[in-house]
Parts: sequence; structure tokens; C-alpha cells
Amino acid sequence: MNSEVRHLTQAKRNKIASLSIFYILFVSKAAVIITTRQQGQGGYMTKDILAALLLSIPVSLLLSIPVIMCVKGGKNPLKNKFVSRLYSLYFIFIAGVNAYNFSVFASEVLGNFSKAVLFAVLISICAAYCASLGIESIARFSAFAFVIFSVAAALLCLLNINALDGINVFPLFFSGKTILRDTFVISCSFSELAVFLTLVPFTKSREVRCFVFFDVSMLVLSFVMIVFAFAVMGEGFFLFDYPVFALSQTAGMGGLERLDALFTSTFTFGIFLRSVTALFCASKSLELKDNKRAVVITCGASVLLSFLMNRLEPLNDVKSGVSVALFIAFCVVIPILSLMLRKRNAGDELIESI
Repeated sequence: MNSEVRHLTQAKRNKIASLSIFYILFVSKAAVIITTRQQGQGGYMTKDILAALLLSIPVSLLLSIPVIMCVKGGKNPLKNKFVSRLYSLYFIFIAGVNAYNFSVFASEVLGNFSKAVLFAVLISICAAYCASLGIESIARFSAFAFVIFSVAAALLCLLNINALDGINVFPLFFSGKTILRDTFVISCSFSELAVFLTLVPFTKSREVRCFVFFDVSMLVLSFVMIVFAFAVMGEGFFLFDYPVFALSQTAGMGGLERLDALFTSTFTFGIFLRSVTALFCASKSLELKDNKRAVVITCGASVLLSFLMNRLEPLNDVKSGVSVALFIAFCVVIPILSLMLRKRNAGDELIESI
């Protein structure tokens, strides 16, 4: 009797609401948008990025269909132990790249380039500790971060609204040469598809509307923020390494100037949550009996990757291409193969309902 009660309690404890997945994905992805670097799309940005963002909405939804069908049909590829461990490597890559991007962002914003590796190690260790606390802790933190982030983003726009000049946005198309490339790269940047596959078993239902809403809202948010940045800065947009984040450096309120430190700390919540989620997914996909050991292993591997990216320039040069290739493999190809080859276990529905 006691064992049955304990089993039911653990099952409850390890479940989160579907809305929590939206919070986790939204905050982590939104922070990446705010801290997007000029060279983040495989080259320096042009105004073609606006058209590419609009075109990427239907393209990204199309690419997400295999994952959505896997979730709705109960054919999650992570149920295969070998495939699950392959996904663990993908999440380690995501965590390593995120730690590297944060280290570069933090060192450049703070003006001390020599500490880039230290920032990567610091965020990875803190993220590993939080990942070891479990999915419920991550869900609670994501809800808090969502509120803080939303307030900060709204405040960022309000404090810059007097500097808006709509004429700066036009012409909408700069050259048209990079629209297709940017559309493809943006559409293939949603590694959250793999995260969604990993987190779905921890929810109370196989609800996919939260992910569809997240997908569309992220692309719309990206478009609005970049249009807003163009409208405020005009051609000055292209002078900043982090053009959207640069809005925080122009924000002021009454006698308070240079509020960028406040915004920096707020947006760091999202970058941190992305690392936490990646390490959690990596440790769960590794499927070791000792989860804390799995977190340590995946954290160490991600730190090593970020260290190599800081030291070896060629690795950084191919980062964008590798990210796209891995997205196609883990978020499109493997889910399609799972739909074609994996048979639905007759007892899955009964087990999940219990």
C-alpha cells in the first residue's frame, strides 16, 4: 500500500502543466533574440532579415509537423534508448553553444574579453545545479522569468518609443539576395523542437497547441523587435554587434540613464534558462540511473565544447552550418523516420492515462 502511494506521489511530482513548456521555451528563445549578434545569421544582417522573418513563419510550422505528429501519435523517437543517447549529444551541443554565446556576449558587454571562458564555466556550473533539481523547479523558475522578461521587454519598448521614426524601416527589402538563406537559417534555428520532444513525457497531456503558439509568437516577436530597433536606430542598427540589445543602452527614464545593466541582468535569466533546459534534456536523454551523475557528465562535455569554441576560431566559423545540419537531423529526419518505422505500443495509452 505504501509503495503504491509513493509511486502516485512521485508521478505527480514529476509532472508539469503544458503551459510550463511554453514558458520554458518562450523565455529561453526570447533571450536569444534579444542578444542576437550581427553575424548570427551566417553573415551581417541587412533589412532582408525582416522579409525572412515573415517567410520563416510558415516554413518553421511546416518543419515542425513531424515532431507534432510524433507527439500526437505517441511515437516519440526518444523512447528508443540508442536514439535517446544521440539526442543527448545534440543537447550537449546546444548547451555548449549557448554557454559560448553567453560568454562572448557577457565579456563584450562588460568590456573584458579575457574573461569569456570564465563566463562559460560559470553559467554551465550554475545551470547544472538547477538542472539537477528536476523539472518542477525549472517550471517554477520559467514562470517567474516569463513575468520578469515580459515586463523588461515592454519597458524597453516604452522607454524608446519617443525615438521612433517609421521612415527608418523603409525600404523593407534591402537587396533580396539573402532572403532565402536567412529564411532557411531562421527556420532551422528552433532546436526547441527537440526540447519539446524531451519535455512532453513530463506533462499531463500530449498538448501541442502550446508549442505551435510558441513557434508563431517567437517569430512575430523577432519581427516586431527588429522592426522596432530599425525604427529607433535607422542605419545605426548596423553599427552594433548586438543591435536589438543596443536598445537598452539608449533607454532612459527621467533622471535615470544607462539602464542597460538592469536589462542585461533580466535578459540573462533567459540565457541561463536555456542552458538549464539543455542540460536537463541531455541528462534525461542519457538515461543513466544516477541523474546527478548524468548532469555532471553533460555539463562537463558542454563546458569543454564552449572552451574549444573560445580557443579554436575554425569551430566558431562552422557553428551556424553545424547547427542547421543537426536541426535537420534531430528535428526533422529522425522524427520522420520514427513516424515511418516505429509501431505504436498497444499498452502506451493505458500506461500514460494511469
